[in-house]
Amino acid sequence: MSNILTFDDRAFLVGEGGNFREIVEQFEEECRRQDITPEQIANNLDWVIYNLAPRRINERTEIAPGISIRISEDYVDERGHKCSSCISEGVNVSGHTSYWIEGLPSGNKVQAGDKNSTLVGSILPHYIRAHHFPEGEVRYGLKTEFLVELVRRVKVPTFIDMMRGKSETGEVVLMDGGIGSNVMEGMPLGRLHQMFYDNGSSVSNTHTFMKHPIAMEREDSNPRSCKRDNYEAVMVARMVNGDNYIRGSMGPLYELLEPLGPIKEERFRAAYEQQIDALARLGGVDCLSIESTFDPTASRILADMAMKTGIPVIVSFFLEKIDYGDYQGELACTFGPFDKYFEQFRDVPILGINCCSLEDGLLFLELYRDRTDQFLMVEPNAGKPVYNVDTGLSQHVVTPQQFADYAMQYREAGANLIGGCCGSKPEHILAAAQAFDLK
Repeated sequence: MSNILTFDDRAFLVGEGGNFREIVEQFEEECRRQDITPEQIANNLDWVIYNLAPRRINERTEIAPGISIRISEDYVDERGHKCSSCISEGVNVSGHTSYWIEGLPSGNKVQAGDKNSTLVGSILPHYIRAHHFPEGEVRYGLKTEFLVELVRRVKVPTFIDMMRGKSETGEVVLMDGGIGSNVMEGMPLGRLHQMFYDNGSSVSNTHTFMKHPIAMEREDSNPRSCKRDNYEAVMVARMVNGDNYIRGSMGPLYELLEPLGPIKEERFRAAYEQQIDALARLGGVDCLSIESTFDPTASRILADMAMKTGIPVIVSFFLEKIDYGDYQGELACTFGPFDKYFEQFRDVPILGINCCSLEDGLLFLELYRDRTDQFLMVEPNAGKPVYNVDTGLSQHVVTPQQFADYAMQYREAGANLIGGCCGSKPEHILAAAQAFDLK
């Protein structure tokens, strides 16, 4: 039985019976016919809703020539009418937000039995992604023809588009600071993302550093919730009120692959496949970030897996300066001087160093800036933690001004992306933004 949800002559939602998998298959088949991917549709609509639309209710905003978006509450149109069909079908519209997109030639009117009225998810924020997750009964959706036209008409700049634009003008991309360290100190995650954005960051790193199944098992959390946890973390980052990019964080194993360690490669791949799928396909992050890696072998495998998604990949190493033998003043990972492994990662769009000292971040740029045309990223800690006898806590002691001074040096040395790792707070990012005249 079909449930056609009309809103006067501008109906934009439709529901047909069917289980989750049948609905997904219908949506994906229609996307193939239209030569577009579900991810393109999801990313495009997310961009419109979370980056282009204002958060003020009933304010109309032009998102492309002749196309506008307006946000309303309780499914109320501009004349104050509620959707009687939604209410009669038992849909609880109270307190929900609806997004009215108008001006596309195809419109979005649906008819009973219209096969182009594709079912994709529940009527909630992120409903366009709900056709993938979570599984269960799905009743409502948007007309595929409308969504395809939206993708073709509204240009969504990619992460690499943004990077190239900044590089051409000599600007740097300022990212956020330490997510995990701030959350551990009690900062609410959503508020933290917003504070970093308000203080000048344009890239939000997801709180998913240790959200692959192997790490989750070690920390006694449920590895079966890997996809849900990663997806929900992306959604928290996406709720920032502003024009930000989402960077999907993936941390290391902290153990080695066989034969040097206990982790079989098959188990390694299976674990990270889940996290990559949740971040890239379900969550729609703008780039995948392999962080704090110390094992070039595992990093190479993971980079290849991530690059298959087609979205930009960052590989960021944990490196420290060494001063012994013939290796005076070089940077090294666990397996020796990084110079030995540098060439293996020349195909990665963005190469970086993180969880490092301020000085080693600068050394990384001095050693490699002239050797590659890759984008280079630096994310230092706010100094080494020092134990405070009075509080009984370890605290990072680098001040925001010291952080900003080094950020300026990073820019002059050719860094393309600058952010902070452990101990770096919104105040550190604000100081860097002010040094860059972003604030």
